[in-house]
Amino acid sequence: MVTIDQLLNEHFAREGATLVGRKKERLDLVEQRLREFLETRADRILETGQLIAVEAAREAGVDAAFCLTCFADDLIFALPLYLEDVDFTPADREDRRVQLAQVQKLADFVRSCRLFSESDMSCPLLDLGYQLREGKRLLAASRW
Repeated sequence: MVTIDQLLNEHFAREGATLVGRKKERLDLVEQRLREFLETRADRILETGQLIAVEAAREAGVDAAFCLTCFADDLIFALPLYLEDVDFTPADREDRRVQLAQVQKLADFVRSCRLFSESDMSCPLLDLGYQLREGKRLLAASRW
């Protein structure tokens, strides 16, 4: 099975392949914040068995335990929480625009890999769509 770490590595490598300067810095910041969120706040989406696996990996000293032990469907459940967590919301308007765009592209990439049943994931996908639309709406209304 493909881990979140593998998905993030592929997505951000592809997105950053031709970027330089401030654009590359903004992309790197999105990846850094997303990984930090996943490792520190996303445990709440896990079922007991997965949580035990993540905790065991952490106790064994594995860096990025969440990303190395969880999969595409877990990422889809976590992305809406990432977008609504104010501690991980960039204060800079352009950084927020890049964050929203990258989460959309990441979700599209993960969906295109067909690693889960979309019908089984309809609720988290709808939630993610709502968070993306709301973020874009607030950005467009200059309330950001």
